[in-house]
Parts: sequence; structure tokens; C-alpha cells
Amino acid sequence: MNVLLEKLMLANGYSEAYEISRSLLGDTVSDCRLGSIAVISGVRIGKMKDVKDIVSAIRGCKDNLSLVAKTVYENAILEEELKGE
Repeated sequence: MNVLLEKLMLANGYSEAYEISRSLLGDTVSDCRLGSIAVISGVRIGKMKDVKDIVSAIRGCKDNLSLVAKTVYENAILEEELKGE
């Protein structure tokens, strides 16, 4: 399933990847990779507030995709702050 979601993201299918990963995650985020996919996809489609809890849940994850997801989220926050100035 992760491979399918990654392929969706590569093809700019962020909305689909977000919806699928969120439904698979449910209420708890225990899968770092799936959580990371949800964060990256969510940021790309403008669901910053929706992914905030997922970012908190993957803070302890150390895999490469989680590091990328946290960076993508933090950069998007910074970009929003800079636009507001």
C-alpha cells in the first residue's frame, strides 16, 4: 500500500494519497511511513491544520520519509508566516 501511495504522490495525486493515508491511519498514528505520506500530501493540498496532529505523532520517527515530512511541514509553516508579514 505504501508503494501505491508513494506512486500517487510522484504523479501529483496528493489529494488521493492524503485521503487514503488518513483513512488507513484512523485516529491513531502508529505508522511513521503512512503518517509521513499523510503529512506531505496534506501540506501539498493545503490541509495544514488537519496534519498538525499527525506531525506531532511522527516527531519521534527517525526514518528518511518522516524527516522529509517534518521538513515539508515546517517549511510550509515558515512560508505562511512570511506571507503574513
